[in-house]
Amino acid sequence: MRGAIILLALFEAVCLFGEDRTYAPLPPKLIAAKTVFLQNDSGEQKFADHLYRQIHEWGRWRVVADKADADVIVKLDHKDTFVRNDFSLIVIDRQSGDALWTAKKDVGIGRWSAVAKALLSDLRKRLKD
Repeated sequence: MRGAIILLALFEAVCLFGEDRTYAPLPPKLIAAKTVFLQNDSGEQKFADHLYRQIHEWGRWRVVADKADADVIVKLDHKDTFVRNDFSLIVIDRQSGDALWTAKKDVGIGRWSAVAKALLSDLRKRLKD
């Protein structure tokens, strides 16, 4: 029994530390983006405020007040149904209207800051590498 527990612990360690960090390539327009316009379609201003703070803390993008000055648009959405509480972040190329990145999160109960951080975290990780 003790051997099985040790073997299981080793297997979990290999899975955790052996994570493959090979990602599909990101669109060049997403990689090159320097300015963003926040489009808050969520109906929750606190959600936009927390995402703005996350973007500001990251420092890769500068948030602009005029959509015409942005390289990309970050569209926030929130759908609250009886059984789901879905949040989404979609990065859209301003010129073409193409979606360059989408992140979704279903949150039962949580803070706005945690939702904003979760939606942006995978993109931050990929753009850092």
